[in-house]
Amino acid sequence: MNMKQLFQYSIRNLCANKLRFLHSMLGMIVGVAALVLIAAIANMQSDYMKLQSNEYNPALLEMRLYTSVDLPMKITPNDMEQLAENNSDVISGISPYIEFEFSGGVRCGDITADNAQVYGVGSSYLDMIPALHLQEGRFFEYMDIARERKVCVIGSGIADDLFASDALGEEIKIWGDDYTVVGIFAEVPNSLTRNTEVYIPYTNARKILGEEITPYNNYMYIYYMCASDKENMYDTQVLIKEMLQQKTGREENAGWILQCYAMGNIIESVRDFVVAGTIQFLLFSIIILIIGGVGIMNVMLASVQARTKEIGIRKAFGATNKDIQHQFTIEAVITSLIGGASGIVFGFVGTYIICSLSNLPLNFLSSSVLPILVAFMVSVLIGVLFGTYPAQQAAKLEIMDAINSD
Repeated sequence: MNMKQLFQYSIRNLCANKLRFLHSMLGMIVGVAALVLIAAIANMQSDYMKLQSNEYNPALLEMRLYTSVDLPMKITPNDMEQLAENNSDVISGISPYIEFEFSGGVRCGDITADNAQVYGVGSSYLDMIPALHLQEGRFFEYMDIARERKVCVIGSGIADDLFASDALGEEIKIWGDDYTVVGIFAEVPNSLTRNTEVYIPYTNARKILGEEITPYNNYMYIYYMCASDKENMYDTQVLIKEMLQQKTGREENAGWILQCYAMGNIIESVRDFVVAGTIQFLLFSIIILIIGGVGIMNVMLASVQARTKEIGIRKAFGATNKDIQHQFTIEAVITSLIGGASGIVFGFVGTYIICSLSNLPLNFLSSSVLPILVAFMVSVLIGVLFGTYPAQQAAKLEIMDAINSD
């Protein structure tokens, strides 16, 4: 019997036992779907990490300053700006950073931008974020900050959502107050949030939100401070601590605490966490695939027992041990391949649903053939490995014993 005949015969046998066939495929479907889903998510996260690493200046620091509410001397943004101005060879810019905890609060007439995220920043902020480029208008100037002018700069997504035509010079309401749009950012490709951001002067944001007090009875202030280059990031932190000591007359932890985070290090830490999580999930999916392979082997062993008489009759008509072994091996491979193909479909459908529910850009669903090739190779390997033993057991049956079996 040639390979084509063996293949056709195997297909007929599988179709004649649909319930057993579906049962043996279940583990493969779940395992391959998990493998494809994890590969797609890992690809999305990798692309997102690359985007984030390019969003910030490499020498950018995020600083969190905590000061006791009973500290007699307050540290103001003017103090920080003066420090940057006096040490321009080390510090290239500084900006307070105030984030509104909840999205929304931005509207124009009857239209509301529910996905808008509002931030309060200073005039130097734009220089720290290379991903942001003005498409129209301008960013904040010193007088906008000092006089608390009600002006804003919006992302391209907000401009498209709220205005049918050019948004520059138009007014929008931000948490109940009218703000004039003085600048519009160009679209940031593949970004999850940048295109829906709205910026106002930090003085306005602080007036809206008030002083932020932590559960430990401290005021909290966030600053973005950019060193002149990466080598000066440590010196920047030293200068800030020295200024705080001189201004307050106290050492650190005696009325104030400064925490500094290099944005590049934060992204690297997140990337390491993502890689570790991906490896764990891949191991989990491999375990599921092995369980699926064991399921195929058990079903094929049961099939050998149920078809013992058939095997004896085929041998009596001239089928060799190799023919019998090839037939059952092909059935196992076909089962795992169809299960793998179904798993690939379910995996990509699952990824599409996750993207849709999470508002992730669908272009993160890159049509890379690598996950598909890996899934098919794993399916064939599982079929061969776990189908060989049942096939060998079938080939070992003696003709008369098989024919006379009950």
